[in-house]
Amino acid sequence: MFARKKVTYKIRQKTRSKVNQIKTRRRSLTRVGCKAKVAFKWVEGKYVLIQFHENHTHALASPTKRQFLRSARKVNLVHKSLLLAFNRQNIGPAKTHRVMKEQFGGYQNVGCTQRDLENYSRDLKTLIKGADAQIFIDNFRRKQEVNPSFYYAYEVDEEGRLKHAFWADDICKKNYSVFGDVVSMKVAIEDIFKSSVHRFCMWHIMKKVSEKVGVSLNDNADFNKSFKSCVWGSETPLDFETTWKSIMCRFECDKNKWLSHMFDIRSMWIPAYFKEVFLAGILRTTSRSEKAQRQKELLADNNSLHSLPKLLLDRGLERHGRDVYTHENFYIFQQELWIACVDCAVENKKEEDGMETLHIIDNSEKNSKLREVVYNPSNHNSNCSCKMFQDQGIPCRHILCVLKGKGLNEIPDNYIVNRWTKFANRKPLFDIADNVSEKCSEFENDNKLISDLWDHFFKCVDKARMDKEKLHFMLNEVVNIEKQLDEFEGGSKQTKDDDIHTFIGSNIPDQVEILPPKMSKTKGSGKRIKGGKEKAIEQQQKRPRHCNTCNQYVTHGSRNCPQKTSP
Repeated sequence: MFARKKVTYKIRQKTRSKVNQIKTRRRSLTRVGCKAKVAFKWVEGKYVLIQFHENHTHALASPTKRQFLRSARKVNLVHKSLLLAFNRQNIGPAKTHRVMKEQFGGYQNVGCTQRDLENYSRDLKTLIKGADAQIFIDNFRRKQEVNPSFYYAYEVDEEGRLKHAFWADDICKKNYSVFGDVVSMKVAIEDIFKSSVHRFCMWHIMKKVSEKVGVSLNDNADFNKSFKSCVWGSETPLDFETTWKSIMCRFECDKNKWLSHMFDIRSMWIPAYFKEVFLAGILRTTSRSEKAQRQKELLADNNSLHSLPKLLLDRGLERHGRDVYTHENFYIFQQELWIACVDCAVENKKEEDGMETLHIIDNSEKNSKLREVVYNPSNHNSNCSCKMFQDQGIPCRHILCVLKGKGLNEIPDNYIVNRWTKFANRKPLFDIADNVSEKCSEFENDNKLISDLWDHFFKCVDKARMDKEKLHFMLNEVVNIEKQLDEFEGGSKQTKDDDIHTFIGSNIPDQVEILPPKMSKTKGSGKRIKGGKEKAIEQQQKRPRHCNTCNQYVTHGSRNCPQKTSP
């Protein structure tokens, strides 16, 4: 008993003493006092050996370990370019080094280690530390000098730290002018955009369901189908509330706090509560990289202008829809028109005060319900009880059934929402001086030259293929070019400041007037946040064990059992 107390005391003392110790990195000694060397002297037009010590005091590096010698490791321009390119895509040095291994044919051919890349990246970040906010605003100033229509504004706090920043280029302004009827924002909606309607993002909410309902329900196909049908399929608030309560009772979710909270704020995210608000599908979208999104838009725009979707009915309405809508929106319209022609029919019709009220039945639905369409023959304006046009901006199958019956071969103008058409962004909205494009081309000229150089180099490698004679010829030519470049005055050595300019397009400012914001520890800081599906999959992969509290084979134990009562 005494010995155990003594050991415990010593352990505690050792633990306390470690608290005040300064942690230092363990370093290995690489200098062992080796005297081996060789020395030459230039005498009368030739080198003369003047000193030679052969014996080493350490083991020599083998051919497989030569790659780790400091003389064989260097972060060259190729490494830097790849590292910076991958960094822009949020790929760190570790993955970048693995990609280099595949590109160069093995770790031994990379020319540097993962640690070398990490150190280089660290050094760059250290150089701009404390000046990144200033660099951020300086970039805006340069953009405005090149393009006067570029707008930016910022605010700093009482300590001179960057607090708020806003910027908009020509494309942003043009997109807002054309598509500004739908804007997704969370803060200051009521104060700034008083006529706007704020709703929560369905994409984020539905993604959290798998995490909040638990493993058993997440793996229940019947629950998932019923829940999604309730959220997306309910047409009126009463339909939603009735179906929701039925699901909660059926799957015993009444005590789930998150689901109860989501029901309390149902008017902020359930589509049935704002069917008449045009949201253009924004509830289902999430944020993307600005450049990636623009590239995707350009690709879709190109496809819509230079190709035609295949017609299914070859009717006038379908041909007009193909000429007007972009591909993505035409396919939605085409599906609605197909069902209107094949599965929809007019059940009854009545006229009153020059207006026609038609009841349309959709036989494509299992529990089909009559839809009421109020049609105005004078201007072909219609209003359907399903509210699809008000919500998505595409005429529904019920309205199309009426228009088809009236013999129309073109979609009336009041059903064509400009944002869904091929030429939505063709209208010139801003006049940009010619010198702007010239300055922009000069600004991007250097990057294009480098890109062209890489392009021609890889084409040469592709033409040489595995032909040794061609490869040796190309290698000799590249070596000769390298020697000629070395003879240029000043050489091509790149400094750390040059690397920073390549990395962020700016140099380190001589004077810092705008300080970066204070670092704050936010939710999930320091570790990656796992998504709901990932957590659910991990729970499913856990081996069930017996819980003594609930007496079941589950993934938890008595310590964290949900049925455990607090003492």
